[in-house]
Amino acid sequence: DARLCAELPDLASCESAGATASDGPHEMSAALGAANAWLVQIRSAISALRDLPLWTLGQDDLLQLTRQVESTIRSGFGVQVRLAGELHERGVADMLDARSAAHLLHQALNITMSDARGRVAAAIAGLPTETLSGDTVPPTAPELVPTIDAGLVSDRHAKVITDCLAKMPDALDQPTRTACRRTLLDQAGQRDPNGLRQVADQI
Repeated sequence: DARLCAELPDLASCESAGATASDGPHEMSAALGAANAWLVQIRSAISALRDLPLWTLGQDDLLQLTRQVESTIRSGFGVQVRLAGELHERGVADMLDARSAAHLLHQALNITMSDARGRVAAAIAGLPTETLSGDTVPPTAPELVPTIDAGLVSDRHAKVITDCLAKMPDALDQPTRTACRRTLLDQAGQRDPNGLRQVADQI
């Protein structure tokens, strides 16, 4: 609500400070402080949801809430993808003597290599990148991250999609690639990851 938003730090002011890899400690701590404040609010909301008297909900409301929570939790994967993308783009793994960004995530977060590679792959496919000259390169799968952000697909759905896209031959024309991406994203909203993999295998 408005009161809650007023209590949170102004993220726009942090962005305008230009908190990048080359910034000094003041700008970096401002961005991190803002992020930590948001995380406190998220944890508080999750705690409140855990304490809800679920037994008071009718079956329709209970199912609706189950879907809403699933979609909201899924949308958090979009943050994980962006963090993985930032680690990858900056070459943080090289600085810390890790073999790759996926290996760094695997070691730092105790997640499987498959999950770590999935986050990096989603970032590479779904987020724009910047060249050394400052030009922005659009993502190869621009629909992917907005779909993740909307909570419409899970991390496992995203991995099936990026695995399929990675296997497409270089000679494949762009309209066909676009049609395949859109088919996968559409089917991801209707099938579980195993069912989506069957679609991917047919593609």
